[in-house]
Amino acid sequence: MNKQQIVEIANAKKVLSALSDLNDRFLEGCTKNPTSQEFPTRLEVSGSSIRIDCFGHEATADSRFVRTPTGEFAAEYVFNICHGESRVEVWRCYVTSNGKLAQDPSAKVPFCDYNNSYVANHICGPVLLGVLESKIFAVAPREGG
Repeated sequence: MNKQQIVEIANAKKVLSALSDLNDRFLEGCTKNPTSQEFPTRLEVSGSSIRIDCFGHEATADSRFVRTPTGEFAAEYVFNICHGESRVEVWRCYVTSNGKLAQDPSAKVPFCDYNNSYVANHICGPVLLGVLESKIFAVAPREGG
């Protein structure tokens, strides 16, 4: 292993540790500000997971650290709903290492800071829309058509 690889590993460890702390503060903010003024649902945090009741269906997302092709790190939240034997993705977001909540891990499309007091609005709305637009509410195909 060469010196550059050792430095890369050390830098990744440092960034991941800072991101883990930032992600913990994000989840604390979700716990402190769980309700949305516009939507009849709330964020429910358990460990590193977020759950949202979406029209009687439960959307859940577990935190997972990811690395972009450019070497940046983010905490990824992919909201899924169980549908029969499968899971349906309805929306995803990222807590980036620069403290943004974004639609992509590089924060090219940020929508708020990780500690925004209206975080429930920023998460619940897109998740609810994702559920409405998913196959969860799609008309079943006719059998024997």
